[in-house]
Amino acid sequence: MTVTFHANGKIEGIDNANYHGGFTAGHIVQAGVYEIPTTYKDCAGSWNAGTQPTSSATYSIPNGNFTVTRKSTSSKMIGLFTGAVDLYGHSSGVPSVISLTEGIGGKNAVFGNCYHHVRVSHDEPLNWDFGWTDDFSTQSNSAVPAYSVRVHTSGNGFYFNRRGPSSDSNTRYWPTKVFYWEVAV
Repeated sequence: MTVTFHANGKIEGIDNANYHGGFTAGHIVQAGVYEIPTTYKDCAGSWNAGTQPTSSATYSIPNGNFTVTRKSTSSKMIGLFTGAVDLYGHSSGVPSVISLTEGIGGKNAVFGNCYHHVRVSHDEPLNWDFGWTDDFSTQSNSAVPAYSVRVHTSGNGFYFNRRGPSSDSNTRYWPTKVFYWEVAV
């Protein structure tokens, strides 16, 4: 495709009516970030390392759901989950998981996850990082895909963006974020 810039400001060669649909494969159509607000999720129970961290097998965290409005019908979403998360009641080595799943409709698609066998509690936040991808084939609404950050542990729970319980005078802020890029295919 040839693009021509004219002195009068006119640009030829761009299909403005379908601008986002005109990207070639691999180009980033849009980028964004969702920051998980400071929260705690109690999810004491039993978690086995071999369990698939689907929606039905995990707990949704407060304010952990978000949507993205797609800009192109020929794209996929890729992303990165990253953040320091403190776990509570994890002193004897317990399996724990954070996953990103389809956010509505009770579907069990898992786009990415991270597992730790946690041996520290309330004093040493662990970094949780994983890449993820979504081709929209499982989404209830592929034009506005929905995502859910979900957790499970055999300990007591997860503290996002802070250290320990709210009574802890040493509360610190460690942001947890979900980065996403819509990429043309």
